[in-house]
Amino acid sequence: VLAAAAAAAALSRLSLAADLKVAVAAAGGAQALLALLAAEGRCGARSSATATHAARGLANLSVHLDIAAAIVAGGGVPLLVGLVGSRRAEEAEAASAVLANLSLHESGRRALLRAGGVARLVALVSSLPCAYAPVTAYLSSTHASDAASTGSSSSSSADAAPGAGGGEGAG
Repeated sequence: VLAAAAAAAALSRLSLAADLKVAVAAAGGAQALLALLAAEGRCGARSSATATHAARGLANLSVHLDIAAAIVAGGGVPLLVGLVGSRRAEEAEAASAVLANLSLHESGRRALLRAGGVARLVALVSSLPCAYAPVTAYLSSTHASDAASTGSSSSSSADAAPGAGGGEGAG
């Protein structure tokens, strides 16, 4: 387990360098990191360090379009969606970073939807009261003040935030 964590850490650190991302991926680094995530639940005790380093390495690699596509094609999205549900914050954070990168591409978005990733990400955000409660309070107070000023509890599409509702730059 310690050797796997150290190897995942080394791949993660190597993949930080822009000029090494393709080399790490070409050597099978992305597949090896995915294999570590897949084996985590089946090979005895789960190592938080191994899972975290593997996900961080995938996050570093997934900024490259071809590598991101390979992660999706290699079945990485369901593994990462599962890791988002971890009680270990560093694992959930690292997996979320990979999914954020993968969601920039159509194949990643589709895989994320198929794997139930949206619900898992919403649950993660919702579980963070220090981050989520102020937003909820803000949205509630904004909605209440809008309703009071218009005499209605619904708002028109003209009141939507810039970028909301599928306009320019949506998607």
